Amino acid sequence: MTVCDDKAVFGVPEVRFGSSIAALLFHWYTNPKRTKKMLFTGQDRMLAQEALNLGIVNEVVGEGEGLRRGPALAEEVALMDPDSIRMTKQAINQTYEIMGLSRSLAMGVDTAIKIEVIETPLRKQFNQILRGRA
Repeated sequence: MTVCDDKAVFGVPEVRFGSSIAALLFHWYTNPKRTKKMLFTGQDRMLAQEALNLGIVNEVVGEGEGLRRGPALAEEVALMDPDSIRMTKQAINQTYEIMGLSRSLAMGVDTAIKIEVIETPLRKQFNQILRGRA
């Protein structure tokens, strides 16, 4: 579970830098249209409320309250029957496996590796700038 304060900002700017690692899980948390918008534009300004609406976070709390609410949420979970929690978590995780999470992650890693090793003129220029040679 994820808690953030109302001033939190989320994004996936990695695409701007020729990396696709964010593509590995983001679409599992949102939906294909929102994922494509963020990954294709390098958007790095998703506000906390939108993250809540998309299911990226479970709760949005007031500024500075996240470090208090996180442990409180964990205490709520700790009050539940541990066997029930364990089996429910296992069922949820197995459902994601049935839906193809592991295969999706493997494909995402493969794509990320390809993106990282392809030497295009734009990537070459970016890497030169990154190394301070341009």
